[in-house]
Amino acid sequence: EMSRHGLKSFFQNNLVQIAGTFAAGALFGSLVERWISRKKDQLIHLLQQQLYLRDRRQQYTGEVADDLNKRCQVYETLLMDPSKEAELEEKKQHRDGGELRVVVGSANPCKVDACRKAFHLAFPTRVIVLLPYHVGSGVSDQPMTDAESRKGAKNRASKALEAHLKQQPNRAVEFAVGLEGGVNESDDGKLECHAWMCVHHVNSNTDGFARSGSFALPLEVTKLVRGGMELGAADDKVFQRTKSGQGSGTVGLLTHNVIDRCEYYKHALVLALVPFVNPKLYLKTTEE
Repeated sequence: EMSRHGLKSFFQNNLVQIAGTFAAGALFGSLVERWISRKKDQLIHLLQQQLYLRDRRQQYTGEVADDLNKRCQVYETLLMDPSKEAELEEKKQHRDGGELRVVVGSANPCKVDACRKAFHLAFPTRVIVLLPYHVGSGVSDQPMTDAESRKGAKNRASKALEAHLKQQPNRAVEFAVGLEGGVNESDDGKLECHAWMCVHHVNSNTDGFARSGSFALPLEVTKLVRGGMELGAADDKVFQRTKSGQGSGTVGLLTHNVIDRCEYYKHALVLALVPFVNPKLYLKTTEE
């Protein structure tokens, strides 16, 4: 009898602690279950991303393919041991951040490749998807001033975005790019070659502009261009080539391919992307 009374008294006096213990146990069990579920979902996501990247990398060559291979290796490492995520982050081995879709106002392979490389450098955690459109520049076939080339780049970006919205209105894009090569008279009377880049950020309706370096054209090429011939055609005639504009370009010919046309455009494109890789410094927020 005393024993039963003592047991009853014990439960009455310690009811709160006992209830708390059971509640804590239930909560712990729930947390463990949620943790296991989250880890499972994480592993499934990692596997999906790895398979996606393996498929995408078949479409690329060179440095882009090499980077995709490295990211596949990151996923393989995480699949084997998810606890290494922090270690990989410290080593700046980027996880994939999804597709970044960009429309380009040109179907020229050199210009498209320059865009792919520039965006890949600026947004290394994204898979770059380029959508090229053959659009006009709205300026002369051979821009003869700095201002005309800049306007042509802006027009190409705008027209590429317009074309995309008409053809694929349900496929959102983040950027539209226009590239326009041109020539200008230098202070010492020589004809210089240059190129302008316009990168339009769709969501903020903001443009980033940058100009490439410039260099003097050879006398024979200068004479032909001043006579009304396009620079690419003048190069073909003087250097006895075909479609110079789709290959190494004038800069490749004159630098002996130390700088080809793709690299020439790439650096200017990276500079045009500066506002968008530093949005807090350049882009206005809705609160302002």
